[in-house]
Amino acid sequence: MGDSYSAGEGADPDDAPCHQSPRAYGPYYARELSPVDLNLVFLACTGASLDDLGADQLPYVPVDAALITLTICQGPAGSARRRS
Repeated sequence: MGDSYSAGEGADPDDAPCHQSPRAYGPYYARELSPVDLNLVFLACTGASLDDLGADQLPYVPVDAALITLTICQGPAGSARRRS
C-alpha cells in the first residue's frame, strides 16, 4: 500500500498501471525474501494520497493478510516546504 515510493516509480517504464514495478520492495520481498509463500496484492499507486489509501487501497487488503507494507508522502528530496 502507498504512493510512488511503494509502487516503485521509476524502476521500470511508466506504462504499468499506477507505475507499479515488480522491482518495488513489496513485490521483491514477496518473491525473493519472504520465508513463506505470499499471495501478493500490490495496491501501491503513484500519486496516492492519505485519502486514497482509505478509499482506494485499504478496502482491497485481504482480511487474512499475513503482511502489509505501507509508505506514503515520501515526496522527492527537497520537496518539503522549508521553514525560515
